[in-house]
Amino acid sequence: ILIIGFICSSICTYAQTNQLTNPQLPTALPPSPIVTSPQYNLLNSTQGVNRINSRIVEDDMRQYNLSQQRREQELKQAYAALGIVEENDLPKSRINYSYPVNKSYGGKHFSNAFSEISKMVDKTVPYDLKRAVFLTEHAYDTTLNYTQYERQISKLVNVLMLEMKQRKISPDDNLGKIMTVFKFMADTLKVRNPVTEKPIITYPKLYDFEDFYGMKDYHKMFVSKLIKTGKGQCHSLPLLFLILCQEIGAKAYLSFAPEHCYVKFKDRNGNLQNIELTNQMFTTDQFILQSGYITSAAIKSRIYMDTLSMGRIINFTLNDLANNYVKKYGYDDFVQKCSNKVLAYDDKSIQAYMHIANYYNILGRSVENQYRKVNVPRDYYLQNDEKFRAIVKNVIKYGKTIDELGYAQMPPEMYSNWLNSLKNESMKQQHLERKRILNTMIEH
Repeated sequence: ILIIGFICSSICTYAQTNQLTNPQLPTALPPSPIVTSPQYNLLNSTQGVNRINSRIVEDDMRQYNLSQQRREQELKQAYAALGIVEENDLPKSRINYSYPVNKSYGGKHFSNAFSEISKMVDKTVPYDLKRAVFLTEHAYDTTLNYTQYERQISKLVNVLMLEMKQRKISPDDNLGKIMTVFKFMADTLKVRNPVTEKPIITYPKLYDFEDFYGMKDYHKMFVSKLIKTGKGQCHSLPLLFLILCQEIGAKAYLSFAPEHCYVKFKDRNGNLQNIELTNQMFTTDQFILQSGYITSAAIKSRIYMDTLSMGRIINFTLNDLANNYVKKYGYDDFVQKCSNKVLAYDDKSIQAYMHIANYYNILGRSVENQYRKVNVPRDYYLQNDEKFRAIVKNVIKYGKTIDELGYAQMPPEMYSNWLNSLKNESMKQQHLERKRILNTMIEH
């Protein structure tokens, strides 16, 4: 699951409207006294009944005036608590319209990671997916060591090169290199160490069915955890595949589906093929569409099933960096900074839009909670607080953008059922046939 799978856009109560510009927020004006008692429809012309009805009217008006006085007193107390001198003097209030600044020591690791990955996005330094992925993970867990991580990947690359040499696969054969990486990920691979003459054996990289969303242990999302344990999920498995492809000079793409990502590549005829690493199979676009959560709008906007080249993949790691930050510290301006950077390079990133929608959503809730603590009526700040209204408009704006792009959240149980559909015999046979055809296309 993508990290944004665990961060969906839940538009809060004050933003549940279809209007985008100038949403009609409730007025703060108190209603005029309204005669609502059915007794007033039964007034008779007799003097006695009229006196009774007059007393009823007087009592109702008295109660209304008392309630208004209580309301005004509560407002005065609330304004005093907020430091509001006059009723419309909101700029002098004590309401905080921003997130607190993260002054923790660990925050600098996220800032450093953002700076280094941004240089790759801006092409001031070469693309290095291996490094970018490590930076996102190290920012969350600073015990991770880059030298050790790099050494581990170098060992995997050495195995791939030995396999290519044994099978006499040309270093210029992109399909051959893709199939070699797939074999490493999906099968038991045995090569011989040319120095010691001893065999080197690697085993399939399996799907980790336990806590695959990383809710209990967030390290389950990491490539470093996959390398260490041999188990991963639909976030870490494709990233490791693409890291290895870049290290051996193979070209492949990252692609998205609801709550999911997978790998695409071109065969010898230039046709795009799909690799589903959670089940170690070659699949079709039809399988992706069978999830039932890819709308026509999503296909048209290309938030799903598109091919992300290396530049966009590096850019995507900033979404991962934001995910990791939220998991550790929650939302603040750093998340918005990451998302804005992503959208500057790729304006179809549904994950970035969802982060920004959540950013304003949670900020709006924070402002509203501050008002509630001092009993300021909701109609007052909806009508008079322009800063709060601006936050609400942004929640609506980005929520509407997400809807227009065609996003639909996929429940975890439906996601599991969809992946399990790969286990049926028909899908297995299709995989084997595609694998056979692709292997015949490899140059020797």
